[in-house]
Amino acid sequence: QNVILLGQICSQAGATLANCAWAQNQSALVSDLEKASLDMLSVVDKREVNLVISHVQERVAKFMVCSRAVLYLIDKSNETIWTVGPNDSMIAAEAKQGKEEDNGQAEESREGFANLAMRRKEPVLVRDFAYGQAAFNDLLDSADLKHVEKLLHIQTLQMQGDGGGGKNAPKSGSKRAELEPEEKTESIAALPIRNLDGDIVAVLQVMNKRRSWNGKLRKDGFDSDDMVKLNLMVEAISRTLQTCAILNRRWEAEQDLREIVHISKTSFEVCVGACARMDPGEALSLVARSASSVVAASQVAVYLSDERGQMDVIRFEGSLFRATNRVKCA
Repeated sequence: QNVILLGQICSQAGATLANCAWAQNQSALVSDLEKASLDMLSVVDKREVNLVISHVQERVAKFMVCSRAVLYLIDKSNETIWTVGPNDSMIAAEAKQGKEEDNGQAEESREGFANLAMRRKEPVLVRDFAYGQAAFNDLLDSADLKHVEKLLHIQTLQMQGDGGGGKNAPKSGSKRAELEPEEKTESIAALPIRNLDGDIVAVLQVMNKRRSWNGKLRKDGFDSDDMVKLNLMVEAISRTLQTCAILNRRWEAEQDLREIVHISKTSFEVCVGACARMDPGEALSLVARSASSVVAASQVAVYLSDERGQMDVIRFEGSLFRATNRVKCA
């Protein structure tokens, strides 16, 4: 009897040691994965596209000596063009790339010069009287930043249901005067920006060329020298946007890696907890409870079969466990 008892103890001790060895190996794997994840985090640049847009717009306006510069990005999935406006607001409009009227003529009425450049797939240059052109869009093409702020404010009121005639809306008699821009858009240059595959991904637009930074508007607008400078800037902006796209993909990959690390840690903790329980029912109950918590399941069933083809089923429902009768394995 002592020999039999000693044999059972040794058998249990062997199983425990095997579990410990397995747990140590899993712990080392989780540690290595976490270290690799943290190393990747330390080299990933967290620059945001919004910051890049604001930076480009400010620098281009100063470099080109113009009233305003705008970088419009193209969101093909939502068929929109968008940019960052005053106070980090969002300016967006429908992208009309490739859209034609029934008579086969492209629609240019109020589409905006960025849309026009994108659709024509070439730079658009208007030297004078841009605000009187058919393609002029008050929100997209205004050189007056304060005017853009007013338009965005009215859009916000309309979305809140107060743009038609609420107390915050402009009075009807003064509405036209209040919305009249102090600086009309005279000259515009809009250049499409392509990626390495040749697809148009953005449009750089500059408005109202000036003789000096605080000087008067130049009558002939942007000249050939300005277009050469803008083409060089378009190439640089294209590289910047591609870098941001690469960094964004790396950041998404890092987020996926973080999720893997979290799942690995959770699985390891569940396995260690299950190994610490000598009763199979308690071990499987812990696994079922943990699984229901991780995947937010209302019911979890754990099956344990033996050599005789019999199966124990432990089912977790809500916060209660119940063991069903033993069933025969299929």
